[in-house]
Amino acid sequence: MNGQRTAASDPYFPDNGDSRYRAHRYELALEYRPGPNRLAGTARISAIAGRAPLTEFHLNLAEFKIGRVMVNGRAPHYTHRGGKLRIRPAKPLPAGAAFTVEVHWAGNPKPVRSPWGGLGWEELTDGALVASQPVGAPSWYPCNDRPADKASYQISVNTPSPYTVVAGGRLLTRTTKASTTTWVYEQPAPTSSYLVGLSIGVYQTVLLGDPGLGGVPMTAHVPAHLLPQFSRDFARQPAMMQLFEELFGPYPFGEYTVLVADEELDVPVEAQGLSLFGANHVDGARGSERLVAHELAHQWFGNSV
Repeated sequence: MNGQRTAASDPYFPDNGDSRYRAHRYELALEYRPGPNRLAGTARISAIAGRAPLTEFHLNLAEFKIGRVMVNGRAPHYTHRGGKLRIRPAKPLPAGAAFTVEVHWAGNPKPVRSPWGGLGWEELTDGALVASQPVGAPSWYPCNDRPADKASYQISVNTPSPYTVVAGGRLLTRTTKASTTTWVYEQPAPTSSYLVGLSIGVYQTVLLGDPGLGGVPMTAHVPAHLLPQFSRDFARQPAMMQLFEELFGPYPFGEYTVLVADEELDVPVEAQGLSLFGANHVDGARGSERLVAHELAHQWFGNSV
C-alpha cells in the first residue's frame, strides 16, 4: 500500500497529502476572534476512496487541538502528530466508495514551517489573512494537501461584526446576530487546497467597473484611508480583464476579488478568484500596476490549470 501511494505522490511535494483517496467537497464552518487569534472549526469533507480499500488514510493539519473525528458518522481511531491527522475507520472503506469525514478542531493558528519560511495563516495587527502557496493550507484547516486534489468549497466564518470576511468565490449570505456576523462563501470551481484564500479585517467594499451582461463581477475590499489611492491604482483593472479575455480566453471563474491589507506585504499573493495586496502596493501613482496585471493573469496561468 505504501508503495502504491509513493508511486502516485506529487513529484514536487511527495510528503504532502494522501493519493489513496480524493476529496471532492469541503464544507468549513469557522469561528474566529481576532483579539486572541483564536480559531475553532468544523470541516465536513466528502471524498472517494481510490482503487484499493482504505484501511486508513490521513489529512494534513497543523498543531490544533482535535475535538472530534467521524467517518461516515462513526468514530474512528486517529492520531495527530507531525502535521498529519491519521485516521483508521471502524470498518475499511471499499475501493471507489464515497465517504464523509468530519473534523472538529480549535487553537491559535500560525504559519507552518517550510523550506520557504512560514506559510499559511498570518495574524495581522487587526485581523488575519491566508497566504498558503504552496503548502500552507493545513495551517488553518484539515485537508488532503495535494495540488492535484481539487475540490469545491463552502466556507462559513463567524467573527465580530466590525470585521469583513473575504474569501474566494461568491458571497452567499451575511447574517448578523448580536455582536457577530457570519459570512458564507461558495466556490464551485475545483480548487487546490493551497489556493483557498481568506482574509479577515476592517475594510470598505467597492465595485470595480460595471461588468455588464455576461461580464466578470469584480469587487475590492480596501482600508478606508487607502480608498483615494486605490481608486487610481486599480482603475485600469477592468480594461486588463477585457484584454486578457481577448488574449487568453474567457475568465475561468465566476468572479474576481482584490483585497488590500492594512499593512505591508513582501509581495502580492493570488488565490483562486482572489488576490491579496499590501498597503505598500497602493501609492496613488500606479507604482505597482504591473503587479495588478500579474496577479490577475495568474487566474489563467496557474489557478485554472
